Amino acid sequence: MQIEEMYTPLEQAREQICQRWADKELRRRVEDFLEGAPPESVSGPRAYLWRAVHTPNREFCRFAELASETGCRPYAMAWHSDRFCSTNPDKASLVRMTCVKGINKRGEPIIQRFRIAEACEFEGIPFRAITTHWGESFIGFQYRLLQECFHALIPTDESTWFVTHGGTPKHIYPNVLARFICHGILFDNFEDNASASFVRAVVLPAFESISSRFGIKPLIVPLLSENTSGDPSWTWYEGKAMKAVTRCLPPHSLQR
Repeated sequence: MQIEEMYTPLEQAREQICQRWADKELRRRVEDFLEGAPPESVSGPRAYLWRAVHTPNREFCRFAELASETGCRPYAMAWHSDRFCSTNPDKASLVRMTCVKGINKRGEPIIQRFRIAEACEFEGIPFRAITTHWGESFIGFQYRLLQECFHALIPTDESTWFVTHGGTPKHIYPNVLARFICHGILFDNFEDNASASFVRAVVLPAFESISSRFGIKPLIVPLLSENTSGDPSWTWYEGKAMKAVTRCLPPHSLQR
């Protein structure tokens, strides 16, 4: 199987999730596999974004926009016990935040960067243990920003669930992907580049296993278009989110 075969177009996913949710026997089989119904999906399917820590950057805003098109309520699934890695661009962008203040006469973004924690001090440390320069919980700060932009969307830390459903990525992924058989739609991109070895060793086998077990594939919709998914500007903050960052940060966090 190729990575692109994992995806389902948004329009099809929107139709299929309604049909699958209505199939009570399918739901029973999935819930037996998971040893219980996902509590967030008891009243209906959800639109999922899975990240270690959520933040109101351009990627998250894109997720909220796409989720609204599905008719499913958004669900921000977090993994706070995941560890910080400075060589992971997405994780690194959480401690060195890039804000777009405007556009110059050449049509280029005017950016301002803020460093809220020292990456070298927290290498390999769980996100839940990281603190900012001014002593605030790193996760608490990120979610304070999120609440300013998305008042009703509160991330849920699923670290305990991950432990009880495998503990390691190889065992966690089949359980996570089973949620997207009929309890929701995952929005994400699995690129065939720097993360290819992980995707092929962990994600694809889990995807194939769950697809085989239930006879249908998990619903995964590309969060970003193929030609822009590697663009670092998706981790930037603009508009309302940019204003929230500059308002919530202490002045000494500015990095010129």
